[in-house]
Amino acid sequence: MPSATRIIGPDFLDPESREAFERIAETIRQYTVHSRETIVLARNPFVLAHDHITLLWSHGAAIIFLFHRGGKITGSAEGSWTETSTEGPVHSERHFENPLILAAEGCQRLVEFLQAFHKNRARVEDASTPAVDHWNAIGSVTKTIALFTRPVTQLEIGEGIKDPSFIATTLEHVTSRTIFHLPNLLRITDSEDHVFDTQDLQLIGSALEREAAHNEGERENKVNEATTLIRVRRSLRRQRGMLWAAIIVALSVTTVVIVLVMSRGSKLPSNKNAQPVLDTSRRQTPESKSTVVIKLQEPEQLFVAPNKFDSRTQLDDAIANGLGLRSYPSVEHVLTLDSVQFARGVYGYFKVDNKWRKGKLLQTFNDRDTFKIDNYLAPLP
Repeated sequence: MPSATRIIGPDFLDPESREAFERIAETIRQYTVHSRETIVLARNPFVLAHDHITLLWSHGAAIIFLFHRGGKITGSAEGSWTETSTEGPVHSERHFENPLILAAEGCQRLVEFLQAFHKNRARVEDASTPAVDHWNAIGSVTKTIALFTRPVTQLEIGEGIKDPSFIATTLEHVTSRTIFHLPNLLRITDSEDHVFDTQDLQLIGSALEREAAHNEGERENKVNEATTLIRVRRSLRRQRGMLWAAIIVALSVTTVVIVLVMSRGSKLPSNKNAQPVLDTSRRQTPESKSTVVIKLQEPEQLFVAPNKFDSRTQLDDAIANGLGLRSYPSVEHVLTLDSVQFARGVYGYFKVDNKWRKGKLLQTFNDRDTFKIDNYLAPLP
């Protein structure tokens, strides 16, 4: 009999994501060959700004985000996480987006999809569908996993993460097995209750396949836009390089001319009565900072960028490429930026009711200021 593992969705574009998925899929295949259990693995079924996998089996559901990070991983409930390279004599640190933000968005998307699937199915098969209460509580058995695909020497997750459904782990761990041959990926997503039967999984798998096919075109557009943005950046870097080369040549010529003039001047008779010239050059002033406190009525996510975006696609690209500051949901956000940048103005994008709103202009000429936001602009199209 063939394996009961069902693979859904287009292949990953990123080679590290492809390799990680193949390792996970092979582990699940080996398990289902003996257990004959139906397990669904879907690649990028939703339009999210990160490679992800959806896992569905009889005892639970999970959405897994792939982070190509390694070494020592340090994280907490708020703020960015840190990857510290432990290779070589010098350790380097890199900061990356807090996985909890992606986890909250991904979990909500998966739960909404499953509940919508149940409602659509109930219209056709009123008598044969499971109890509504069971599906309304589907969020309680859905896990979100931040999976680090590169070798991890240490994983330190600080206190304060109150979401019991969130798990941070490694590719090496989830592809290992317990003494009972159950893959660790299934063990950590086991709700200890029977959640889906085989018919549920087959029907949900078909619905996820349609969802992935529908969203593939939008993902391709995002990839093309991101590729265009990268090309533009590379072109700008080349232009800056050419400009600096021209400046260096001009400075070199100017230096040669000054040296020649000074050498000729040194040969002229000196004027003993000449008075010394006073140096009036100004000293460089240190960079000044301004702090803005943003107070909201309800805890919301905030993304701050110097640019004004007119569409959700532009905003998603900026978030994916780290072209701004993204904060975890809170009723108070504290921003510290260069005073000149605040004087010119930045734009604050708030995620309200799971929709990113148009950017509000945040501008101040003070060292410290407080903004109270009582209303939001319309959602980005």
